[in-house]
Amino acid sequence: MRTHGWLIAIALLAVSCASTDPAPQEVVPREDRYFLVPPMTGFPKTVGSTTERRLDEAYRELLSTGARAEATALATELLARNPDLAPATVLAAQSAFISTDHETVIESLSPVVRIYPEYVAAQLVLGRASERIGELVGALTAYRSIAEINELARSRVADLTPRTVEILALRIEDALARGQITAAQKTLADLEAWAPHEERTLEVTAAVARNVGDAEAELRALRSLAVRRPEDRQIEARRAELELDIGDPAAGLRVFEELASRYPEDPDLAESLVRARFLWRFQLLPPEVRKLATKAELSRGDFAILLYWLFPEIRYGASGSARIANDVLEHPQRESIVRVVN
Repeated sequence: MRTHGWLIAIALLAVSCASTDPAPQEVVPREDRYFLVPPMTGFPKTVGSTTERRLDEAYRELLSTGARAEATALATELLARNPDLAPATVLAAQSAFISTDHETVIESLSPVVRIYPEYVAAQLVLGRASERIGELVGALTAYRSIAEINELARSRVADLTPRTVEILALRIEDALARGQITAAQKTLADLEAWAPHEERTLEVTAAVARNVGDAEAELRALRSLAVRRPEDRQIEARRAELELDIGDPAAGLRVFEELASRYPEDPDLAESLVRARFLWRFQLLPPEVRKLATKAELSRGDFAILLYWLFPEIRYGASGSARIANDVLEHPQRESIVRVVN
């Protein structure tokens, strides 16, 4: 019985000691592990079999035991012999990543991926390092380069795109609010490079264009937005105004007619509809008549011509009698002038 009691005591002591021992630390956190793949993965060139074997061995030791010094030493040795050996640069970058030296990863791999944009091993660790320091545009650029051939990269693109679009859109809106137009344009160029058709991209594109006075760019963005959000009154009204000014006046008129039918009690829309009808009618005038409206000053004859063409009741009304000055008889628009006087 005593022997049995001692065995029980030893077993309990062992369990107690086991429960207090700290869990072994992972060399690479699980969420990062899949971004570190063998350095030769996706490299489009061949290297010597011995070199490939040494790289693979150092990579496995790095991930299993955290042998960073050994991996870095091998990479340094190989690069001293061949500075263009990209897999050695990737191994060194993976070692730096495990050391959380993410800036070094980005600095060392950026030239590599410019040469080999579909180099999976390089782009994965570059994208992850960029994520770790909040460089989401850089991360997305890396992942998108290999998204068609790598499932993990494709997944990260899907996860990061909405958040990154929103972050950059907010940066643009903040820059515009501060009057920093150049900064807003620069950030917009980044956003348009990889997410040109997102709604938020179109929104800030229109905002930047409006701030710099580029009405055509604003109209293009609003046309795309209107297709996605046809019930957005503000977008529709602004698009209609631009259509009347520089686009398709008939389209602008249709939009204002639709808005006026939806909001019949809105006096501003009613006024906009009157203006839209006038401008639409104006666009139907002969070119020489439209040119008159651009003149800084109108003669009485010019004014009469515009009245004649803008008001159908004048153009098609019954003629009466009137005294006409002789100089009108030689005027090329004498019919218009006579009808207005009558």
